[in-house]
Amino acid sequence: MLFEDRDASRGLGVAERFVTELRRLFPGDGLRLDGPSPAPLALVRGKHRHHLQLGAALHDPCFESALAWLLTESQRESRTAVKIDVDPVSMM
Repeated sequence: MLFEDRDASRGLGVAERFVTELRRLFPGDGLRLDGPSPAPLALVRGKHRHHLQLGAALHDPCFESALAWLLTESQRESRTAVKIDVDPVSMM
């Protein structure tokens, strides 16, 4: 996942809120969350970028539920762009 915002602290705050909610909604060892952390290209066209990696075992129903939640919540963000890339080829 990639979080982009002109305000670095707001973008990071949204990313941290997503992590907190994911850990609350999906406790246990089913999901692996790495981040949020600055993206490899942390500033692009005036937007600060943070990324979060979410992992799980292949076909884990917990992952599918978490992905559905992420898709819904990412649409609710108005100021911070939230982009989800399932199975990314590159982190750049």
